[in-house]
Amino acid sequence: MFEGQFGPHVVNGKIEGYKIARVSDDHIFAKLGARNGDIVRRVNGYGLNDLERLMDLYKALKTMPEAKIELERDGKPVTYIFQIRN
Repeated sequence: MFEGQFGPHVVNGKIEGYKIARVSDDHIFAKLGARNGDIVRRVNGYGLNDLERLMDLYKALKTMPEAKIELERDGKPVTYIFQIRN
């Protein structure tokens, strides 16, 4: 079953977010509004500049009251704010 493919978005040799290469319609990211080609830049104000940071934020989402996701879509900034119910 296909879910999603993601990878670092590299500019001038530095990671500047994570690009959603492909995401299936039933994946949680798609249900939250993500699209193929989106570049996730920041989560709750923290830049996504390495895999360790990405994994730390992913784990922390379980206890956060809300998540502010800043991404780039077709060269334009888009921000989503999600209330997290644990």
